[in-house]
Amino acid sequence: AGVRGRARDETDPEEQLRTAGDREWAGDAAGAERLYRAIIEADPGHGEAHYFLSRIALLDRRHGEAAALLEKAVALQPEEALY
Repeated sequence: AGVRGRARDETDPEEQLRTAGDREWAGDAAGAERLYRAIIEADPGHGEAHYFLSRIALLDRRHGEAAALLEKAVALQPEEALY
């Protein structure tokens, strides 16, 4: 059972995004990266997944990849103030 008695839908992109964030905060960057990439594979237009993946790439010193991912996030969601 999930939050408030609901079953968790592990295929839901927003649920995957929350799980990836939880993994990232717990120090499992590799696990978070796998989930962010799965979200992007299923929905190439998911700006948040691009943004969060860019943060992991930056921390891993993959600067070119981080910049490209962040540029994609901005292009997908130009109204998002976070990035």
